[in-house]
Parts: sequence; structure tokens; C-alpha cells
Amino acid sequence: MKKIITIAVSALLAAVVSTSTVNAAGKTTTSVKESTSTDVRDKKGKLLYSVKRYDAAQLNKEVKSLVRSQYYDFDIVGVEEIIMPGMEKSIYVIHLQDDTHVKVVRIYNGELEVTGDYKRG
Repeated sequence: MKKIITIAVSALLAAVVSTSTVNAAGKTTTSVKESTSTDVRDKKGKLLYSVKRYDAAQLNKEVKSLVRSQYYDFDIVGVEEIIMPGMEKSIYVIHLQDDTHVKVVRIYNGELEVTGDYKRG
């Protein structure tokens, strides 16, 4: 039986101080300056996946080029990098915006997919 992990992505929050916390669900969150990392574990402590959140300056150059080639008029306002044990490549969720739209795109294995397209109000 395959487990499907659904990852809800929210707005990015930058932390100024370095902190590390573990909540009752077994999630460990570490924050350092402008990036955060969250480890999600099962009840036995096995790592299911990690999510790193950061800005465009820290984004992999290959991924940034792929995004810029299709969305050159948009600013990259946030990035989530999802790292799953046993997977060779990360999944990237990129938040983009221009004057009239906000887009969320997912990149995995060199393929880009729009997962959200919203009008700014």
C-alpha cells in the first residue's frame, strides 16, 4: 500500500533568531535567520520528509533558471524544498508574483507544474 503524503504549503515566515523545537506530533522545526527547516516524522520517529523554506537568493541555480525561463516577469517571493528519504531529487514549491497575479509552481525532476494561480485583489 502506497502512502501519499500531502503537503500543505503556506506563506513563508522568516525567523531572526536560531531556534529548535519538537512538538507533540514529532515535528522538529529549526529556524536560522531567513530560512527554516521542518522535519516530519512518524510515530516511531522515522523521518518521512523535511521541508526547507527560504528566499530566491538561496534557490538552486538550475531550478531558478527553469522558473525564470517561463515566468521572467514574476518575482520569486518564497521557496519550499521538500526532501524525502530515498528520493534522489527534491521537490520544489515556488511562490511567484507580479503586479496582478500570484502563482505557485511545483518542480520535480525538471518538470514544472502550476499548482495555484490567483488574481491579486
